[in-house]
Amino acid sequence: MLIDTIRDTAPTGNASAPVVECRGLTKVFGRLLAGRAKSVYALREVSLTVHKGQIVGLIGP
Repeated sequence: MLIDTIRDTAPTGNASAPVVECRGLTKVFGRLLAGRAKSVYALREVSLTVHKGQIVGLIGP
């Protein structure tokens, strides 16, 4: 996954209050491979904070 800030302008108002925030996000899919269970991580411990005025693009499969 690629996280890229396209435009970052100075936030107005309360700069310490994010508009979007996630911490330690993990997504695991269970798969059956050759008759055995296997965990596949789509995300592992991803954190993201977006403040007012920022534009962020998330690119992934």
